[in-house]
Amino acid sequence: MKKDIISLFFILLCFFSVAQNEEKRFFLGIALGPTGCQVHGDNYSGYNKLGFVGGVFVHYKWFQNVIPQIGIAYIQKGSRHNPDSANMSQYLLRLHFIEIPTNIKFLFLRKKLFITLGHSVSYLFSYYEEVNYLNTTNSVTNEKFELSINTGIGYQINDHINIELRSNNGYTPFRYFAFPSNIYYNNPIARIFNKGLYNNILELIFTFHIYGKSKE
Repeated sequence: MKKDIISLFFILLCFFSVAQNEEKRFFLGIALGPTGCQVHGDNYSGYNKLGFVGGVFVHYKWFQNVIPQIGIAYIQKGSRHNPDSANMSQYLLRLHFIEIPTNIKFLFLRKKLFITLGHSVSYLFSYYEEVNYLNTTNSVTNEKFELSINTGIGYQINDHINIELRSNNGYTPFRYFAFPSNIYYNNPIARIFNKGLYNNILELIFTFHIYGKSKE
């Protein structure tokens, strides 16, 4: 799997280089930013875990206001809880993923404002877990792959720099419950997300666009 990911990275770069000669519709984006992380299904709430996302994307000017993109990125997810008056337990979970997002950007208001809709396939290559300051890593089994939905809203500062607030919500659990939950929810959506632990992520993404010799 790691070799496949590295190969995809170089394919994207080569594809970008070749595509610069084809109507200048393709361009490269380098994205970086912090993430706020929480896990649906654990005993804690709030985006208390700080993480990081960074990657490269190939964009295609399909129409003037519609831009599909595919990329490869590193993203850290997880959960954190520090002892407080309501809950004295301590918890830390760091999940390290390689992610392949496929998104579509829709531009509005003279191409300054945009929304992002898309999907990601993620591979969990490493993790660290701590309960009450004790290392419990490898005491449970995690799923290697995760599927998630991407939604975001952003602003194009200039031709090269975008800023975007994006959510990345897993709809497959990265860890199944050892025993099926006996909690019944009247909401059918809640029943779907009652099989294990799911990542909920907020991302503040800064993207730098690299164009060819000319752009539309």
